[in-house]
Amino acid sequence: MRKTLRFILLSVAILFVLEFVRGTIDIFLLRAWSTKSTSLKFPIARGAIHVHSKYSDGSGSIAEIMEAAERCSLDFVILTDHNNIQAKLDSAERFWGRTLLIVGEEISTNTGHVLSIGAQRSHYAPGLSDIPRLVQDIHSDSGFAFIAHPDHPRIRWKSPEFFGAGGMEIINADSEWRNDSLREVIDALIAELIGLPGMNYLLDEPVENVRRWDDELRTRRVVGIGSVDAHARIKLGGERHIAFPSYQKMFELLSSFVILQDRLSIDPHLARRHIIDGLKAGRAFFALQSLGDATGFEFYGEAGSEIVLPQDTLFLNALAEPALRVRVPADKNIVVQLYRNGVATESTNAPESRFAVRETGVYRVIVFQERLQSPWFSRRRAPWIFSNPIRVN
Repeated sequence: MRKTLRFILLSVAILFVLEFVRGTIDIFLLRAWSTKSTSLKFPIARGAIHVHSKYSDGSGSIAEIMEAAERCSLDFVILTDHNNIQAKLDSAERFWGRTLLIVGEEISTNTGHVLSIGAQRSHYAPGLSDIPRLVQDIHSDSGFAFIAHPDHPRIRWKSPEFFGAGGMEIINADSEWRNDSLREVIDALIAELIGLPGMNYLLDEPVENVRRWDDELRTRRVVGIGSVDAHARIKLGGERHIAFPSYQKMFELLSSFVILQDRLSIDPHLARRHIIDGLKAGRAFFALQSLGDATGFEFYGEAGSEIVLPQDTLFLNALAEPALRVRVPADKNIVVQLYRNGVATESTNAPESRFAVRETGVYRVIVFQERLQSPWFSRRRAPWIFSNPIRVN
């Protein structure tokens, strides 16, 4: 009996070790690629959206958060503490070094959470249930409403309707690790402790969120964003916690890029307006930056001399064949996948590509990296860069 028990325990231990080794190899194979620098057709600002501080359930002060942002060379951080804009009232909305802090709000409702970005005042009230009114109030206050973490396992968006919200989170980094197995989370944590990119291991293609986004895009303009949802806090019980994943780790994980009309102003009020206006207009893309720097990615439409940016409309023209242009800051092992009305159409492995457009529809792009994975070193497609769509009429 004892021999049988020892054999079972030894077998389980060996299987555990083998699985851990396999997971560690996969994590090692997901290290960030070096990417090539390219001259940009349009100026951009890179930042982090959806960050929590000690003003709600984050572990860091504003100064600590902005120090982390400075180390990551971010142009902006959008703070969204729960149900308050106290940081704005305390005059924290300004440049901290080279990085601009913009204060928004994550509003709790009976249906789920709504990000308010750009509004001048708090729009929280206990027991909020009138979502159309909330969205209207935010938009009337110079703000923009985004549906937060619609697929979160505990606080998902409970309605099939978005009630006129102008945008939604396609990727929420804090939600990503919550839908993985305990073994995968443990593998990732151990990998992070030994200096490997364990968080990359927990990132998946947000299939359900993308599907909902495509459904909304059929009838109206909806801006897609990627959010870090950084807290630097894992509760251990009571007031005890560990500051993990750190703000810097989350800022390195996922970046939001806003396409600007001109270089970002050094005036905080103008810079704030430029970034918020760019997000409202949907002139943005987001990337899993920990897989490789996405600076240099471009997606735009053209018809003759006319240039159209994401969330704008490109018109079919008999005099000039319209086309969609894509440029990726990597020259190998990529797949540029074009989607029309949510359905994959053409794809290419080229870093610069031109897709001729002959049909109306809503077009967007996802860039995948072709990564090796164990045990037989087959290839997997890791989602890297997500564009906002261009509508063709």
